[in-house]
Amino acid sequence: MEPTHQIVHDPTTLGAHLRRLRQSRQITIESLASRVALSKGYISLVESGKRTPHWLTLMKVLHALNETLCSFLTWGGNIPLPKEGIRFGREQVILIAGSEPDEWGLVPNADSEGYTWILTPHRPGMQSEVIRFRLPPRSAWTPELLTLPAYGTLFGLEGEALLELEVEEEQRDEFTIGKGEVLQFDCNRPHRFRNYTDIPAEILLTIAPAVF
Repeated sequence: MEPTHQIVHDPTTLGAHLRRLRQSRQITIESLASRVALSKGYISLVESGKRTPHWLTLMKVLHALNETLCSFLTWGGNIPLPKEGIRFGREQVILIAGSEPDEWGLVPNADSEGYTWILTPHRPGMQSEVIRFRLPPRSAWTPELLTLPAYGTLFGLEGEALLELEVEEEQRDEFTIGKGEVLQFDCNRPHRFRNYTDIPAEILLTIAPAVF
């Protein structure tokens, strides 16, 4: 079995790929910084390979450039392109955080550390990406609220997680998603996932960008 593909860790390669993408979209650093609420200096440091962004930050930047994370990592990481009609298994997942599954599908420290995988290596014409993530007890998936120009569909695989959707400052809508349940929401609204229980929770998230 081929190894699981991991996020591009070399900051120079990642930064150069991001710069090429931004320039191909004819977007200035100033404009991009304004779109994602980051400083021009920080984006310059990322593009020059002097900073490695958290995957959450990278995802927000890419969506602002009308690009998916799976597309960026597929092309940037030289991941073999899947063919239409061909199913892919755990050896093709893109590892974002945590550990990869072994040949029996077991993940070391999954219940204590959690994990995040992209299940969909990009292919031409693809307009969505599927992310699978596991939340340890009493934990959050991301350290801050996430906003994407997209729509999300959740499917509960295990346990129970909480989706927080910000309405106004200090005010949020909350929805629980349990095993076998489906929930759709607008990713344009600042949101975050939390596991408020004492057992792990696992979610399948399909992101369908609104602008691609």
